[in-house]
Amino acid sequence: MKRKAFTLIELLVVIAVIALLLAVITPALRMAKERAIRVICLNNQKQLATGWLMYAQHNQEKIVYGGTLASHAPKGETPWTHWSAAASTEYQQAEDIRNGALWPYMQDLTVYRCSAGRETQILRNYSIVDGLNSIMNGSNWQTTMPGAPLIKKTTDLRNTSARVIFMDEGGTNSTEGWCIWYQFPRWWDAPSVRHDDVTTLSFADGHSEPRQWEDPVTIALGKYMEDATANPAVPTLQPKNPDLSYMQIAVWGKLGYNPRDFDSQ
Repeated sequence: MKRKAFTLIELLVVIAVIALLLAVITPALRMAKERAIRVICLNNQKQLATGWLMYAQHNQEKIVYGGTLASHAPKGETPWTHWSAAASTEYQQAEDIRNGALWPYMQDLTVYRCSAGRETQILRNYSIVDGLNSIMNGSNWQTTMPGAPLIKKTTDLRNTSARVIFMDEGGTNSTEGWCIWYQFPRWWDAPSVRHDDVTTLSFADGHSEPRQWEDPVTIALGKYMEDATANPAVPTLQPKNPDLSYMQIAVWGKLGYNPRDFDSQ
């Protein structure tokens, strides 16, 4: 009896079909995985925002110090978490988080880190924005950001659903909060793009949500700061960048400049 077997053409067709299916399925699987990570990150930020609000409720509505250096904190205030250098051991990083003012309200180390981070040894990826009781550069604050409104009590906040508390910053090398210029249409700290050109934010009313960046310049800058693969030609001033103005209002509550004054730049 003659045995039936696949011909070479048939085998090649099968291989081609499998390759085609993988090409279709792989991006979908990657997208599903990224969405799952984003959901976890949003949940982390929501829990941190809840801890931030509980701290204020237990302290006459005073906002926890948003920087991470005790030497820069106002007298009698403890940073929400202490600063850990990138080279710090995981044990030291864990101790810095546990010794922070928010630890009594959120005693779960996994909440402080987004699993999208490449640096698996870093335990904290989130930062409080500078507009909420985070004094950038210590005593040089008003020299660097003249007129920038610094909120120290939750009762002074307006439109809480639009005011950001935590930013998924990526690394934790910054000793202060996540900063953006107040008086110029300009980035200070880079925008995070780790979630497929999306970042995650939590707000002063307790909710969290993703922010899809709109301007290609924002994405280019974020990607460069994330892995430094290529230095983009990013203009210093970006008065027409909707991402920039969105974050400035989310951090400071308003713009510290008139965009029309920069239209020609």
